Amino acid sequence: MWEQLKRIIKKNGAIVMTASQPFTTTLIYSNIKMWRHNWQWNKNNSAGFVTAKVRPLQVVEDICVFGLNKVNYNPQMNIRGNIRVKGGSSKSDNYNVQPSKSRNNLYYPKSLINISNASQVNKKHPTQKPGQ
Repeated sequence: MWEQLKRIIKKNGAIVMTASQPFTTTLIYSNIKMWRHNWQWNKNNSAGFVTAKVRPLQVVEDICVFGLNKVNYNPQMNIRGNIRVKGGSSKSDNYNVQPSKSRNNLYYPKSLINISNASQVNKKHPTQKPGQ
């Protein structure tokens, strides 16, 4: 499989695969040199009801990213709830009063992706991944 994927991937391209443990570990170790990072997809809906009496229901699926070199990564910034403000204290005249530094309300994405898989509208297959 890896031989054919290496043949078709572009220089900074990414190979993205979804998996669940223990297959995630096997997948990464099958080509650890090309592995770049993982995302965890919180699907919000549980899976594995058949084995619910012997292990927890699964709500997270791993998204494994592989590439030959550094893969293209264009972070989609998230909106922060409250804007943090730092500095600007004027309790004492003994210290230099600095103007407050406010940060913008955007932050880089974290490795946990919260996208529900509950919507079955326009799905062609029951295990189809969301296209957001």
